[in-house]
Amino acid sequence: MLTDLPVLTAERLSLALTAVFVYVCLCIWIHARHRRNSAPVGAAPDTDWLIVYASQTGYAQQLASSTADALRASGLGCTLMPLMHTAATTLQQHARVLFIASTTGEGDAPDNAAIFVEQVMPLALTLPALRYGILALGDQRYKHYCGFAIQLEAWLQQTGATALFDMIKVNQRDPAALAAWQQALQHSVPQLRYQESYLQQPYSQQSASQQPASPQQASPDWLPGDTEDWVLQSRTCLNTGSSGLPVYHLVLKPARALASGHWRAGDIAEIVPRNPPHLIAAVLDQLTAAQGHASQSSKAGNQPGWPGTDLLADRQIHTDWHQGLADPLDITKLAERLPRLGIRSYSIASVPADGQIELLVRESRTGNGAPGVGAGWLCHWAQPGQNIELQIRSNPSFHIPEDDRPMILIGNGTGIAGLRSLIKQRIAQGHTRNWLLFGERSAAVDFHFAEDCAAWLHEGSLQQLDTAFSRDGDTVRYVQDLLPAQQTRLRQWVDQGASLYVCGSAAGMAPEVHGMLVKLLGAPTMSTLIASGRYRRDIY
Repeated sequence: MLTDLPVLTAERLSLALTAVFVYVCLCIWIHARHRRNSAPVGAAPDTDWLIVYASQTGYAQQLASSTADALRASGLGCTLMPLMHTAATTLQQHARVLFIASTTGEGDAPDNAAIFVEQVMPLALTLPALRYGILALGDQRYKHYCGFAIQLEAWLQQTGATALFDMIKVNQRDPAALAAWQQALQHSVPQLRYQESYLQQPYSQQSASQQPASPQQASPDWLPGDTEDWVLQSRTCLNTGSSGLPVYHLVLKPARALASGHWRAGDIAEIVPRNPPHLIAAVLDQLTAAQGHASQSSKAGNQPGWPGTDLLADRQIHTDWHQGLADPLDITKLAERLPRLGIRSYSIASVPADGQIELLVRESRTGNGAPGVGAGWLCHWAQPGQNIELQIRSNPSFHIPEDDRPMILIGNGTGIAGLRSLIKQRIAQGHTRNWLLFGERSAAVDFHFAEDCAAWLHEGSLQQLDTAFSRDGDTVRYVQDLLPAQQTRLRQWVDQGASLYVCGSAAGMAPEVHGMLVKLLGAPTMSTLIASGRYRRDIY
């Protein structure tokens, strides 16, 4: 009978609809899961590229952005991200990945790659569908040249991934190596187009890292940008009597109105060095002697306007420079066949409001005792009133936060230059919770910018200053040795949201400071600081 049927109340209707909804959602989930599991690992659209960068000073990030721009301009889809945000699933979901990886210190990974090294590389991943390319940035003066990129490729090979082309190593922003990278991409991505025809020589996969491309072949977007002339106003040795090599404070003023605008505290000054006059004179002597001409070059080599002087000023002149030169007196062709000197990078010690760039440069020596090219140019050969060719490169990984969080600044030697610019910018913003820990040899002659530090302490812009001078007293103490006694304060500042900035030597100070911070704060806390951008380093 009808009276025996259950009454369809609003409550029962709601329960029924809910059950139907849950059932439909379950079906959709099962279907999606089946499709995902049935798809091959690494499956992705043909136009989908992942570009990953591991950058310490911002240069790898700049090249990664240029690579992404070239792909997008050619109608190809790509995703750009730092290595620290690259998970295992990210690699599994992409078929083609380009890695732009720098190496810091003696073969170490950049800070923004630390999480990837700790959390992803230990995994037993299988990536047989992955095709990759690596652009390795490094400095041949270090023993483990491009060490992290080599480590990264070894791991990729263990996963079963396949290289699109041989790893391309770039020594100090070598234009020929950058051109080889462009050629490799052109070979792997035929539809890739650049703004102009820069890639004139055929690409050979077997010799990608040894391409004899001329510096002019690389796209301007990938090479150092337009330089500007800055006038050397003054150069002062700050550590006369020191047991270490001389340290010079340089002040440079813009020669004209700047096209690039202002920079930010933490950015990098990239200097185009010049050969010493006596080296150019020696080359010109040999050129003229080869034809039996009376040599006037020893005198003329010191005169900037003499033919050949300007052409050879920024060229690498090795002992075999004359080999293969058909006409010994053709200085123009000689200059064309010699590679350019690599640029030299220095932390800026001033802020835009100062109206000048200040640098702190320690003199360096080669194996035979001669001054290094960059330091020799800035500390000796360039004269006050002479133009210095320079460009400013953004270094976002060392910019300060906009808020008033506490800042802990740790450095040694000439590393105080970069820290000085950060403190000056913080003071200009009205943020005074600043703590500086600095180490050098002797307080009497090696405490660079001591007057600034004293003034900041007096006015309250610097709340804490701790110093360690290794040659003073009976006990040798370095900047990392200051931290244990300040463990309580260190933890308090970190708990209050402090950011830590480290600037200086990558070979000794940086790993020692990092190890001490791990010991005092714990590895989990340091990992959190790195992941949140509260631990930043400018080391060299």
